[in-house]
Amino acid sequence: MSTNVIDAKFTDVLTNTPNVNDSGYFVELMTSIKAHIAEEHSSGRITGTDYATVYLGSLQFALQEATKFALSLEMQNQQAELTEAQQRLTEAKIISEGKQQAVIDNQAALYEAQALAFKYRHKKDLAKLHLDAWTIISTGSDVYATDANTQVFGNTIADAVADANWTQ
Repeated sequence: MSTNVIDAKFTDVLTNTPNVNDSGYFVELMTSIKAHIAEEHSSGRITGTDYATVYLGSLQFALQEATKFALSLEMQNQQAELTEAQQRLTEAKIISEGKQQAVIDNQAALYEAQALAFKYRHKKDLAKLHLDAWTIISTGSDVYATDANTQVFGNTIADAVADANWTQ
């Protein structure tokens, strides 16, 4: 987001050579004020020492208001920059929170996959144990155990193998 920022400097208040044709907030105000004072003086409404008093008051007013105006522009520029920085920070926080949530979601999925893998490994190991026991029984005894219904550790071989299927 880009804000239209007016570049205000103290030199804009009063130039180094304050002539009527120079630019600057003070000069602009004084040009207008001097024209009004001159009209009032020429029409006789401001006379004598009142002219000096009015001119000095106008001079002070113009300098004060020109300075206020330049400072207010600078404050507006700083406020615009601050607002932009705060908006960028808010956007960065939103992005960061989204990435953090994605990491949390990925970790949860990983934990679930690991738990499932441990479960399947346990079933596979148990089936292997049953088959190994059945192999030992069938080769080491006088009774030939080729029947899938032979009992090993309280389960039949067929049940142990079926239980080891990769299903939930």
